Amino acid sequence: MVDTYFWQDLTKAEAVNILSIFVKSLNGMRDVQRPRPLWPELDALLFNVVEGKSSEWGVSPWHAYVTSLVPKVLAFTSPLFAIGMLQLIRRKPSVADERARFLLLTAATHIAVLSILGHKEWRFAFYILPALNVVSAIGACSLMRSWPGRVTLASLLLLQIGLSWFTGYLSGINYPGGEALKLLHLQLSLTATPGVKVVVHINVLPAMTGVTLFQSVNLERDTSPGLFDRLADTLPATCKSDSCWVYDKTEDLPLSGPAASAAWSGFTHLITEASDCGVLQDESGAALPQSEQPFEMITPPIKSFAGLRRKSVSQIKADLLRLPKALLSTLPFAGGSSGQTLFDHVMRLALPVIIVEQPSIWLCRRKDVAK
Repeated sequence: MVDTYFWQDLTKAEAVNILSIFVKSLNGMRDVQRPRPLWPELDALLFNVVEGKSSEWGVSPWHAYVTSLVPKVLAFTSPLFAIGMLQLIRRKPSVADERARFLLLTAATHIAVLSILGHKEWRFAFYILPALNVVSAIGACSLMRSWPGRVTLASLLLLQIGLSWFTGYLSGINYPGGEALKLLHLQLSLTATPGVKVVVHINVLPAMTGVTLFQSVNLERDTSPGLFDRLADTLPATCKSDSCWVYDKTEDLPLSGPAASAAWSGFTHLITEASDCGVLQDESGAALPQSEQPFEMITPPIKSFAGLRRKSVSQIKADLLRLPKALLSTLPFAGGSSGQTLFDHVMRLALPVIIVEQPSIWLCRRKDVAK
């Protein structure tokens, strides 16, 4: 119902309280062929569970949550969870243990129900993490009773913190679309062509990797009375009429023939996954030569995470020898590069693996706009 509230037409704002939201969410349920309620969560429930179509998103084995997905989410706290489970089974239950068992039962029920569906994802198991962490805390408490246990617990916690930090860093470099739009705003703020209205086309991959409406700072926004009045301090301000951009996300544009040239001529800039801005193709599907392409690159391509590769022993030794100097350069009095750049450099030296990145998003400008 929260989604329903924010999905409504803000210029009409018909749903003003929780009861009216619920009533509005049931619109479309009278459709005999396929009930389509306005409430997105209910619509998803009907599609995935009642109609049994979750398998259209992919199928995993029935045991995937227990044997793969949940252990991946728990990571280095998995041993603590296992120890906590043993403690709940073996010792005489206290009031706290009874509560932990109840939480564990609810988590197991949740996983059992999800396992019935063919499609499974680790994000669906997020809701049981608090319950599993309670059981893990019981395991951690049992380890605190001896010095070997304390060392083991400290090691597991450090490994978990390191893993969270590392995966968070990888996630941060895996949103090239958002980085591209940020860079485009910066580029055009410095090199904008007077009198030219910016119409930027955002392709599928950039739209999936970080481009958001909140980041579209030059978007003309409807300031009609309604929800915006209540969120005026959090929403980006609308642009002035002469400086507004058009952020176009039209899919399935033609790529070859006269229709393609006409379709792409309406854009002044592109954020695309088409290599070297080669959006137009010949009849065989091959990209046309650069001389026949209507767009050109305005920055080097934005890279994204492409995998990990093990370092050789000699490379690990060389990087460790360079690490002290890199750490000294991060001190305030050292000066030099920006803090983020130095942090990235130090981290990549310290890791036993190489973070592989590859070009994924190109920023493009129509050639006649530059003239």
